Amino acid sequence: MNSSSVGETRRMDGVDSTTGRRMRDDAAHALRVLTINTHKGFTAFNRAFVLPELRDAVRSTHADLVFLQEVHGEHEGHARRWSRWPELPQYEFLAESMWPQFAYGRNAVYQEGDHGNALLSKYPIVEYENIDVSVRRVERRGILYCRIRVPPADR
Repeated sequence: MNSSSVGETRRMDGVDSTTGRRMRDDAAHALRVLTINTHKGFTAFNRAFVLPELRDAVRSTHADLVFLQEVHGEHEGHARRWSRWPELPQYEFLAESMWPQFAYGRNAVYQEGDHGNALLSKYPIVEYENIDVSVRRVERRGILYCRIRVPPADR
């Protein structure tokens, strides 16, 4: 996989946004990666629940790997309040049929539910571990470490 240098912005079409030059791709080794803070499925200040629209946007990228931050495992209060709240955990709702593999690292647990980080993958996740990196007990933080089996370049 090619990596970008500092200051280089690569668009989805493989063109460097700064120079306008086409960047070299090795399609056999290319991985499409997306990282997104889901803000637990809400807009700023929790004014609107937008997880279904977020799912459509995430799916449109056709990413091979999707890294999610601040994603709910479950939340009973939101499920009662929002009619479009999914029955599945948010990471499974986002994964649906496009990413058959997923891992979830629960970081914060409270009376009505939990949230954490997740990885959605088109490739097998062979190992994962949620590592607690909290500095204070009040604000729980974690790192979700995953090993993925990516097919060899010749396939």
